[in-house]
Amino acid sequence: MESTAALAPGTPLTQPALERARLDVDRLYRSRGFNAVEVAAGAQPADDQPVADVRIQIHEGPRQVVREVTTAGRTRTKPSIVARALGI
Repeated sequence: MESTAALAPGTPLTQPALERARLDVDRLYRSRGFNAVEVAAGAQPADDQPVADVRIQIHEGPRQVVREVTTAGRTRTKPSIVARALGI
């Protein structure tokens, strides 16, 4: 995930970079079937230094997988053509 590299220790912290990292993590989880994932990102500034600790909190939720694919309304097209178009 390229944008999370912008949050590496020693790099400047910006709100847009923090939000991009949060969205990247969210997108990654959703692409793996975690459709209810909740991702929060925040930064806690240090009291005595110009640095901050970044925290990304993830609540995965259940992972979903496809159990079955059905089609309806097909009258002229062969089932094999529809299956091929769906990649199944």
